Amino acid sequence: MPSEYRFRLVKDIDIERKRIRLKSWGEVIGTLLGIRIYEDEIIVSISIYERVIYDLVLCEEEFNPIKEQIENSIGKRIGILRTEKV
Repeated sequence: MPSEYRFRLVKDIDIERKRIRLKSWGEVIGTLLGIRIYEDEIIVSISIYERVIYDLVLCEEEFNPIKEQIENSIGKRIGILRTEKV
């Protein structure tokens, strides 16, 4: 018996956005959508299963160590982990 497929158009809904800061040993995993750089903060936007977008807020000192890796990863699945300074 052949497979049967059904098709329907779905309404495009606004995806919820949450502005976050990672606590010690906190982690966020998802698809990197983009980076916005402002004078006092850097926003890294990460989509979690197309249901929510986390806008991760970083200061320049936090962003610089991962800058090159993250700028080359737009559209890819990434993970960012905040560790403790020793």
